[in-house]
Amino acid sequence: MRKRATPANFPIVTTEPLVSRGALYEPTLQLDYIGDYFNLVNAKLVQPEFRDANDNYIAPWKLHDALRPGTIVAVNASLHCWIFQKKSRVRKIYQIHADSLHVLAPSDDCVEIPPVLILPRAMKTSSPTHAAVPVPLMKKIKTD
Repeated sequence: MRKRATPANFPIVTTEPLVSRGALYEPTLQLDYIGDYFNLVNAKLVQPEFRDANDNYIAPWKLHDALRPGTIVAVNASLHCWIFQKKSRVRKIYQIHADSLHVLAPSDDCVEIPPVLILPRAMKTSSPTHAAVPVPLMKKIKTD
């Protein structure tokens, strides 16, 4: 008599990598990873210390789902100030870097899928230090 295959006998095949502390993932797992601007060779996504309400890691490609509008989180963050000086003008840009994040209360709101940014195609150059040539998005119009 043949033994019937049961779900417990089947090998488990996952399409997503195992999410664990410090894991490295392919950038192609991100929803908005498209176009010539992302010709990355050695770059990897690093699993951040972001956890859901059940203390499970949140995969980088699932952040839009886990951090829906209205989600209450506790964040350990650092503030960075980038100072640019051009002639007499000083410009400051502030950046907040989330070192760790824990979901305290998930939201039932709808998931907001991040829009895919469509940029002009990157132009190939002979110099390896320049991946793309800036393309002006607006022209100044002379008015009288």
